[in-house]
Amino acid sequence: MAKGPPTLARVSVGTSGWSYPTWRPGFYPAGSDPASFLSFYATRFPTVELNTTGYRLPAEDQFCRWAEQVPDGFEFAP
Repeated sequence: MAKGPPTLARVSVGTSGWSYPTWRPGFYPAGSDPASFLSFYATRFPTVELNTTGYRLPAEDQFCRWAEQVPDGFEFAP
């Protein structure tokens, strides 16, 4: 049996996707282009669930395009 208080190494908070026009205005600035949603999202959260992978696996070049829009260290959760 473990002794001492339980610990978490790390907790990341994000959402299930980022492509939600109804989040504008509110989260995304009014008038923002949906093509900029991911890069804006990545300035506020360190991770996002790729809920599209439950329907189909995106092509490799799609993953590359997403990765180009976020800072180093940002995590995608397929």
